[in-house]
Amino acid sequence: MSQKSIDSIRKITKEITKSIDLEDTIQAIVDEMASTLGAKGGAFFLVDKDNKIVRSYKLISTKVGNFALKIIGKDIRSLITPYDKPLNNVGLCVKEKKIIIGNTLHDFIYPTVNKRIADSIQKMGRITKLISLPAIMHDEVIGEVLLGFDKKGEKFDKQKSELMGIFVDQVAIAINNALKYQELEKRYEEMINRYEHEKILAAMISHELRTPLSIIASYLDVLNDITIKNELYNDSIENITNAYNRMHKIVNTIIKTTQIDKKEQILKTPVKINEWLVNIINQFTDRAKSKN
Repeated sequence: MSQKSIDSIRKITKEITKSIDLEDTIQAIVDEMASTLGAKGGAFFLVDKDNKIVRSYKLISTKVGNFALKIIGKDIRSLITPYDKPLNNVGLCVKEKKIIIGNTLHDFIYPTVNKRIADSIQKMGRITKLISLPAIMHDEVIGEVLLGFDKKGEKFDKQKSELMGIFVDQVAIAINNALKYQELEKRYEEMINRYEHEKILAAMISHELRTPLSIIASYLDVLNDITIKNELYNDSIENITNAYNRMHKIVNTIIKTTQIDKKEQILKTPVKINEWLVNIINQFTDRAKSKN
């Protein structure tokens, strides 16, 4: 293997480890791939497994690529083709997980690009041979590279074939890393949004509960001022007061949980477990008596 080829592989490996941005990484890899292999033009396609389609994602930055982008006249990513029932060689490459070689560009991109435009692109680049290579990871095609060569560059020796295999493997690694990162980002955003919604809900609940609690507290003050009292009256007031205190603690707890991310100090207070258990027993004793 020539020194130029080795340098190209090193450069691509550096690109993969330098960035996890899918666009930048893929553009750098396919551009280097085209330069090293002598391709006149080409494109990178991303597989959408959910919708069973192949979507054009990036054109290789050559004169042919720039011309194609201009003559097509629309967003390159709007060009899609199915692979479960392939209409062209790009879809066939994904379905059969194998390299497809052809001589006519239109056979690879029909019907996403009409024959007149496809022929113009091929003529401009003097392309005589096209090769579509699947990027495979864990036995699944996750992307595809299409390269076009002129008469001078269409001959493939053993070294060129090996380089193609190495380049495509690097593309697969880059795609896999970037897609995993995107999935992690998506899950992180979902987690943050869910947490924010929970905070808002907790704040609303605590606010709504505080109003009736204030009313209960004011009534308790009035009742405590009544001079005529008996045992039933005293027990009832005590139970209401205990219920009020429990509810008040719950509201305060909700409020404190929403303040954790603000690094506000949460005060810890000792709990007398015996008194706590007695209160619970009394609470359920009253309920049991009311139901005989």
